[in-house]
Amino acid sequence: MVENARPSYPVSSADNVVRVLLMLQHAETLRVTTVANDLGVSHSTAHRLLAVLVHRGLIEHDERRRTYQRGAGLAALAAAILRNDGLAQRAKPTLDSLAEQLDETVHLTLLRASRVMFVAVAEGSRAVRAADRTGTTLPAHRTAAGKAILAWLSPDGLERWLRVVEPAVVDFDRGDLVRDLAAVRARGFAVNRGDTEPDLWAVAAPVIEAGIAVASITVGRPASRADEEWVAEAGHAVAAAAQLLAESLVADHRIN
Repeated sequence: MVENARPSYPVSSADNVVRVLLMLQHAETLRVTTVANDLGVSHSTAHRLLAVLVHRGLIEHDERRRTYQRGAGLAALAAAILRNDGLAQRAKPTLDSLAEQLDETVHLTLLRASRVMFVAVAEGSRAVRAADRTGTTLPAHRTAAGKAILAWLSPDGLERWLRVVEPAVVDFDRGDLVRDLAAVRARGFAVNRGDTEPDLWAVAAPVIEAGIAVASITVGRPASRADEEWVAEAGHAVAAAAQLLAESLVADHRIN
């Protein structure tokens, strides 16, 4: 990320608040000690900074573990920005068409540090269906949406992602993930059979530009209606939709 010139006037408190939020780009959780050390401030000052962010809902405090993590307010802020994002807008017709074809909930997701963020949605007509998750995030390595993107990162990009995520995530095994991603590439889409939520299955495929996944399209179905036949049908449909979106993005770039 390119940084602009630092303002000449004193803004240390505001700068420290922003720096705390930026730490959460690369860390699942923060501790008071970590924040104090990274900012070069006292523990009491770090605690006050974190308390302000908790008060505003941008981060959440896990009292049992004594850690801080991203909050709903931060996800909502990101979602508000992403609703106006060109990719989300460009994907909407594709999502609508796929939701109508499969009659299930379809999302566009983007990789954000160690997590995937749901940035756009189209819903089917069924009364019992996957919920709209726009604005929320989930660990990328545990979701079909995340694995669909990770599987098409460049080798260097995946290695950088692994170096950041591996020390910070508890339920993480590099070997298992690498094998999962190889299977995703071979199949052409990722599958989640209740791994994140027992009552939900999901299938996701990457939106690829220049050989790299810039997003993924994922469709979810309640586990009570999901089986391997549905996985195959939805997987091929999602992969085709993701390919169409990728082709439209390439066409847009040529025009522009």
